[in-house]
Amino acid sequence: MADSSNLETEFNTAVEQEGDAYRAARQAILDRGEPALAFLELKQTSSDWKIALTASALAGWLKDRDL
Repeated sequence: MADSSNLETEFNTAVEQEGDAYRAARQAILDRGEPALAFLELKQTSSDWKIALTASALAGWLKDRDL
């Protein structure tokens, strides 16, 4: 499993960027599979709407790859 600090970096990129940078970060997180869910579930509780929304979307993709 990749370093959790890398997961934090990938997540921050997904929150802050758009276009190709966002898609690359999203894919890196999704490639981690279910082990990333606990991290994303924690981020869903953030008071920052963009962090919470991004975490919810990514968790949804992990739970149902057909989305």
